[in-house]
Amino acid sequence: MALKVMLEQWEHRRTPKGAQKMLPRSLLTLTVLPIFTVQTAISVPDAAATAISVPDAEAAALAVPDVALIVPSVPDAAVTALSVPDAAVTALSVPDAAVTALSVPDTAATALSVSDAAATAISVPDAAATTISVPDAAVTALSVPDAAATALSVPDAAATAISVPDAAATAISVPDAAATAISVPDAAATALSVPDAAVTALSVPDAAVTALSVPDAAVTALSVPDAAVTALSVPDAAVTALSVPDAAVTALSVPDAAVTALSVPDAAVTALSVPDAAVTALSVPDAAVTALSVPDAAVTALSVPDAAVTALSVPDAAVTALSVPDAAVTALSVPDAAVTALSVPDAAVTALSVPDAAVTALSVPDAAVTALSVPDAAVTALSVPDAAVTALSVPDAAVTALSVPDAAVTALSVPDAAVTALSVPDAAVTALSVPDAAVTAPSVPDAAIRSDSDKNVTLRYTLKGPGANQPPIGYFIVNPYTGFVRLTRPLDREERQNYTIRSDSDKNVTLRYTLKGPGANQPPIGYFIVNPYTGFVRLTRPLDRTSVTQVVAKDADEPNTLHTRIAYTLIKQEPNNGMLFFAVDKGNGTISVKNPTLDREVHRSFVLTVQAADMYGSPEGNSAMATVFIDITDVNDNIPTLEKDEFSASIDENEAPVEVLRIQALDNDEERTDNWLAEFEIVSGNEDGRFSIETDPKTNMGVLYLNKKKTGKTAEKVKYTKGYDPDNWISIDMETAEIKLNKVPDRDSPFVVNGTYYAKILCISDELPPQTSTGTIALQVEDLNDNCPRLLNNVQTVCSDTRVVNVTAEDEDSDPNGAPLEFSLIPEKTKGKWNLQRINDISASLFAEDDIWSGFYEVTMEIRDKQGLACPEKQVLRLEVCTCSEGAFCASKVAALRTTSASFGKAGIVLLVPGFLCLILLLVATTKYESGLHFIDMPFETKEHLISYYTEGKGVDGDVPLTAIPSNPIRKGVMK
Repeated sequence: MALKVMLEQWEHRRTPKGAQKMLPRSLLTLTVLPIFTVQTAISVPDAAATAISVPDAEAAALAVPDVALIVPSVPDAAVTALSVPDAAVTALSVPDAAVTALSVPDTAATALSVSDAAATAISVPDAAATTISVPDAAVTALSVPDAAATALSVPDAAATAISVPDAAATAISVPDAAATAISVPDAAATALSVPDAAVTALSVPDAAVTALSVPDAAVTALSVPDAAVTALSVPDAAVTALSVPDAAVTALSVPDAAVTALSVPDAAVTALSVPDAAVTALSVPDAAVTALSVPDAAVTALSVPDAAVTALSVPDAAVTALSVPDAAVTALSVPDAAVTALSVPDAAVTALSVPDAAVTALSVPDAAVTALSVPDAAVTALSVPDAAVTALSVPDAAVTALSVPDAAVTALSVPDAAVTALSVPDAAVTALSVPDAAVTAPSVPDAAIRSDSDKNVTLRYTLKGPGANQPPIGYFIVNPYTGFVRLTRPLDREERQNYTIRSDSDKNVTLRYTLKGPGANQPPIGYFIVNPYTGFVRLTRPLDRTSVTQVVAKDADEPNTLHTRIAYTLIKQEPNNGMLFFAVDKGNGTISVKNPTLDREVHRSFVLTVQAADMYGSPEGNSAMATVFIDITDVNDNIPTLEKDEFSASIDENEAPVEVLRIQALDNDEERTDNWLAEFEIVSGNEDGRFSIETDPKTNMGVLYLNKKKTGKTAEKVKYTKGYDPDNWISIDMETAEIKLNKVPDRDSPFVVNGTYYAKILCISDELPPQTSTGTIALQVEDLNDNCPRLLNNVQTVCSDTRVVNVTAEDEDSDPNGAPLEFSLIPEKTKGKWNLQRINDISASLFAEDDIWSGFYEVTMEIRDKQGLACPEKQVLRLEVCTCSEGAFCASKVAALRTTSASFGKAGIVLLVPGFLCLILLLVATTKYESGLHFIDMPFETKEHLISYYTEGKGVDGDVPLTAIPSNPIRKGVMK
């Protein structure tokens, strides 16, 4: 949509009396052209729409066929009305109903009971009524004073009447008829439609008749005090003014006349601007009253304080000012706007409140657009087939462009749109009635911001806001010298639906862009809300068309368009086997059972692939996939059977309870479910209750048990005896079964296994043959810490070069009275320097800190068990150290000596006696021979080699160590 906005710059000047007055200084004209599919709203602050009557509002009518809504009821507001096909609504949003004005004082109303108000009518076919919407019935006014009546035969009253044959009525059902506020075909309101007939104005002060609007008819004013309404809509008809002073008739009934603010089929709007059109003013020279009777209010399209709108746009026509001095004519909804030109020739105002500009006119067949006969005037209306629109942008509508030299008219980019002066069927746009006006076809790829001030001063244009200098940055750029706005990249409606940009020049201007949905070849990709889906099918009911689940897809395109109409299709079913068991509803995505022969034993589950495509499945649309998992719920449709017909088992006597037998059940239902699990029951043979049967849930087997009831009574006539007592620990009383200990239990007994002594008791009955029963007695023998830890080997032979000697101890007690053992040295009773280190729980290592020489060493140590108990006597390790120069000679020699000593027997003793006798004789002889000499002491000390044993058991063999005699020569004499 192209929009021309003309802004006045104002400056303050002092009047002689010191009061301030707003005077125009310069003019800024902004032109915004469409960019691709961007719809541009009114781009100036506080702009007024044709159908909105509040400040700071933009276009506010519904662009829907057969329905239009013209905004709220604000004081001092006037209504222009909407223009959609076959329906116009001003205050009521009901199809086929029309309302002329808002419910404010001294304004015209349709169903409001305001004094001095004229009703327009509700637009039902072939009938006009103010508050009653019944066919063939019409009511002209409400029950308020000075209102027009409904009856035909009332003097000085305008009849609305019943549209029956041969009846004089205000609403005549002929084609191309139009009313001031009615927008349905074949219906007209207010006044007779007889050729050359005069409009019968109401004989009540301040009342107005709205009049008919057939082809070439003109209607103009609002029904407020001192307002005049129009006449018949036939050629060369006379305007019948109201009998109220200062009222002006606004429209002439000549061809190509225009209706002021209505937009109905084949109707024209707004003041006269064609040659040969005369303004029928009342006795007020050079002034045309357009219809305001409220202080500081403007009527025509806008209604803001201190503003007046609309006047005749013929030369030397005066603007009808408000009854307050210095009131302003306005098209822009800015407070305190100045009157465009009060009683000054060549001044015209219609929608824009600037000099030399006029707006208006519809472009429909059989109605001429009345261009303003003032230079540089502008026309602004839309043109829809058989309907006139003032500010709505609906299909088949055209925008009438600027009326300044070289201005362009831009049509809307919709089908059947009409550009100014183009020959589009059923649509015409008013050409400009000024020289050098140019018409421009649509599809202009740029928007432009232009100021009329750039002819005198140099302006630089900039853009601010989202899409310009704010994220997303750089989408819109402007030529700083020419004002051309360009789009640098395609816009995505799903990311952002509108952009509001401000342009800085000599005045701030706001540009608002609204993105439409993309075309059919560019729909956004839809997506499923939930993926994957799951569903369940139970086989217990009729399955044909049974609903299973529903898939839902969402498309981010514009709602209620083909781009968001989703079609669902079943693409694949697994497993298939050449048969489809499911179907999906194309419109809502409901998945249902198609083939009722589902069998869980054949297929337990299915996987479906569903496609959702926009444009209702059109090949040009986009699509998305979803996976649906469907499980077939098992039902109990299989009878359990037994593995075989007969089962047999054998058991030992006197054993109960005991498992007798397992019976396998077979069921084709789903395993480990209630439908598969069998329940067993003994039907016969168990009258005495000796047997019971239970189900094993893991194997689905029936387990048969033999049960022997317990009486809890003591057995009688029985004898007791020992059956097994290996160490004779116990005795038992034959009659009472009292058990006594024969000895103190010894945990170290070989018959104690892991601290337990076992014995068996026999119970024998007195009956014949006797019955026996065996019981086992287990005596737990508590371990006492009655054993101390001792070295396993307290004598060792080592070589002189040995540095480490390992020792091991044992404790016959068990845990916690045994290992781990703790080793510690007693230095004062130890020969040599040693270091003792523990290896494990029962062993330790002796490390020689000095060299050891051949000889005997004793290492004394203390060994404690886990409870800290040590033997009363210290543990002594005896080490024999010898030189091992000949390899293992030392060890082998010692071993030989030990072997000889160990095997010395009777034969040795016999040989030893003569040897001792010979030795004695030798000593005696030597003594006598050397009687003059004395014995000398041997140069070595003797040691005792007696080993004391305090424990029971045999001793440990030991050899007396040999000590080398020094090699010093012995002097002659006798040895002592």
